Amino acid sequence: GKDCRGECANSISNTYYVDDCGQCILPSSDDWNSCLDSDGVVCESGKEYNDCGFCLDPSSDNFADYGKNCNGDCEAASEERYSLDQCGKCLTTEDPDRDSCTDANTNGG
Repeated sequence: GKDCRGECANSISNTYYVDDCGQCILPSSDDWNSCLDSDGVVCESGKEYNDCGFCLDPSSDNFADYGKNCNGDCEAASEERYSLDQCGKCLTTEDPDRDSCTDANTNGG
């Protein structure tokens, strides 16, 4: 048989296929299904992927920050979870300095 390029398909590793985005591409390519978001949905209708891989309207106020923690890192790619504590510091929940400005923490307990 022939692959989507019209070439003879002589081995699985060199055979091009049409992915869910309509691209004629090798399945091992980094661009395979590149139009799909993390839920397997095609990003379309004027939407674009932000830095964290979310398919959003690029004109929305939170387009650049959606999916990022208070450190500016994509939450899904971060090994630790960060959030703002009661003192306004961006820390993990396990950080001993978390909420250190509150009376309970400054008085030993």
